[in-house]
Amino acid sequence: MKNNTIETTTNLSVTELIGRTALPASVYRQTDRMFPGMDCTNGGISAKEDDLLILCDEGFVEITKDNLHQVVQVCNRQGHRYVQPVVRNPVNERGIRKDVGPCFGGNFLYTCDSRFSRHVSGQPIAIHDRWDTAEDADFLSR
Repeated sequence: MKNNTIETTTNLSVTELIGRTALPASVYRQTDRMFPGMDCTNGGISAKEDDLLILCDEGFVEITKDNLHQVVQVCNRQGHRYVQPVVRNPVNERGIRKDVGPCFGGNFLYTCDSRFSRHVSGQPIAIHDRWDTAEDADFLSR
């Protein structure tokens, strides 16, 4: 389903994404002097990248194998818009599958490009790039 030219959901394979276009946007994250280096994304893409690429037919950046990890899609759940990574690798450093997510990790995405405000939002939107193991989610929700 599309919302004008911004993809709102996709079941495309990696090979189908290569060659499509995307709109670059900046990651906005907390820079708190009290808690330097704090990352609530649990290793999500917005903790590692300063810019992400929104899957968009009107975009001007071509998606390649080199930037595929930066591609996000716009999602809409009950009127709440957010982005989540298209390519996911939900496994922790011990090789245990992270199957709870994606969740909001505290960072936002925005660009002043008029296509973003026209099709997505006039303000920054949440990045849902946090994944947890079932045990972590259970522990953190107590």
